[in-house]
Amino acid sequence: MLQILQFHPRREEKIGPGIKCLTVTQTEAGRYAKQTRCFAIIRADGIQEDFSYIKCLMAIFSNSTCSSPCRSSEKTYVPFTLNQGSSKYGVLKALRSCVKSQLLFFKERQLEEAKALGFPLTCPINGTPLTSANSIVDYIPPDTFKNLTVEWLALEGLKISDIRVQTIQNYDRYPLLDPDLSSKWQDFHEHNASLRLASKKGVQDRAALNRPLRNSLREGHF
Repeated sequence: MLQILQFHPRREEKIGPGIKCLTVTQTEAGRYAKQTRCFAIIRADGIQEDFSYIKCLMAIFSNSTCSSPCRSSEKTYVPFTLNQGSSKYGVLKALRSCVKSQLLFFKERQLEEAKALGFPLTCPINGTPLTSANSIVDYIPPDTFKNLTVEWLALEGLKISDIRVQTIQNYDRYPLLDPDLSSKWQDFHEHNASLRLASKKGVQDRAALNRPLRNSLREGHF
């Protein structure tokens, strides 16, 4: 765990003059979460510093080599303000990009734990046995990704049109322009997202079934 701490984005601030020992403590109730157990270090100067191991793992995943081929190694940032109806897609894509490492870590942890316990994972939607190839991370209804973003925006006092994102040429990513806002969203998602593994087909079938219902509600049929 101390080796993982070396990847924390604020490792110099956390470690300070050095580490005396590692311990487990309770975090203080904050803006985004209730009091929870977490890892902490006792520094050489006697100060206790808690840290999120998930942030360390996110940094490891973010720095890993991309498994898919990239057409260009150059990144071209094109900032734009989202102020039209179609802008919602860009913002949601940006927010998903911000937490991609969290979702990847959750998936790998679930699969590894199931393998270690010898307990097969099945899709909660259609019962299909899950593998790394056919599974994706799903948000447990009613706490969908969209509802989670609506809650966070309300907490921050923002409208979706207030968020600025940037495209990266030749990359399927739309990160937020404001790094502080990205950090706030990542913290909120880490503490509040209700996740599970499901099959890709199960999620697609559920979306297809829900589409007529959403259209009927929009048209006032219910």
